[in-house]
Amino acid sequence: MSSGLRVLLIDDQASVRTVLEGALEEDEGPAGDGSGWVVRGQGFDGVDDALIGFRPDMVVLDLVEGEVSDERNSGNRSFDRIRDVWFCPVVVYTGFAEERSFEDHPLVVLVPKGVSSEEKVLVELHKFVSVARMIRSVHDDFDARIREALRDSVDALERQIPVGSESHDAVLSRAVRRQVAARVDLAASAGTALRAWERFLVPPLGHDLLTADLLRRRGGEWDDPGAFCMVLTPSCDLVSSGDRIPKVERVLVAWCEPLRQLGKMQLEPGKPLSQGQRNSLHPILTEGMLDRHLIVPEFRGHVPLMAANLKRLELVEWKRIDLRRNGRHAEGAELVRAASTDSPFREMAVWAYLKVTGRPGMPDTDIERWLGEISGHLETGGSA
Repeated sequence: MSSGLRVLLIDDQASVRTVLEGALEEDEGPAGDGSGWVVRGQGFDGVDDALIGFRPDMVVLDLVEGEVSDERNSGNRSFDRIRDVWFCPVVVYTGFAEERSFEDHPLVVLVPKGVSSEEKVLVELHKFVSVARMIRSVHDDFDARIREALRDSVDALERQIPVGSESHDAVLSRAVRRQVAARVDLAASAGTALRAWERFLVPPLGHDLLTADLLRRRGGEWDDPGAFCMVLTPSCDLVSSGDRIPKVERVLVAWCEPLRQLGKMQLEPGKPLSQGQRNSLHPILTEGMLDRHLIVPEFRGHVPLMAANLKRLELVEWKRIDLRRNGRHAEGAELVRAASTDSPFREMAVWAYLKVTGRPGMPDTDIERWLGEISGHLETGGSA
């Protein structure tokens, strides 16, 4: 198959597909060097097969099949299949835009059909070129990691669980998934300094609470630190899916607050960091915490810049936490999951909490006298 970007045209009218195919053939292509596009056109039948077999980089989709009163409405169903089976940038090309209210997604754009509207479709396809290439590279990388993991895991497990033995396939499946996850993570992070907000997983991972998950008060604004708290209970005690029940009756959380003061350093809204403050903050950010405060970076639209106060703790009853992912609200639940935290930052949160709460107390000590004794010891070279 050609290395050019692949465009799937889905429209029940062959005449529309022909016009679009002609416009794409005349276009210089995604590189602007005459390399062209790889185009496939078809109606609404067999959309799943086309998505999986053709593996399009972009889709141009008619919204409604036939007349607007047609109850089959295959365009809408095809959009859902693209989202669920093979997600990629979509140009919705329709004369009935009002028939569907689209989710606000940066990889979905609407172009109404009309005079010379195929030129507008080309403009939108060109805008998607960069992200389409990125998505293809991710797919290709995952495919390569899966092939490697299958090859190596079958060989590694042969003595432990030979091929054909009971439970071999289930164990191999789990091993391959772990290998793929680890290999993809290594490849993605190799030689790259992460941005601070890349530690977050949004939407939150899985259906169970995890250590270092960020919870937000229902109705609270994303940029209000006071609406957030961080889960500190170990993940293994929080599993509540399937037939398992949590090992704890309440969840330990640390409430968050605005990042206004770190030690003696005052951080003032409306004023940039001075060079002295930057120098002082650098080692603090490297460690991730200072005193009782674990610093939480901003993930715009989801998590504000704030600090989790590891001494401002609360045990929260399960009924106050909404774990649903279907948009429905659990009655009485006031906290919703805003983000999960990826490893090793999840473990860093645990370490920070233990560092704050696990150390033995220091009795009142004459520190100034102690400093004098240390100074004298050094001054005399350690002699009596």
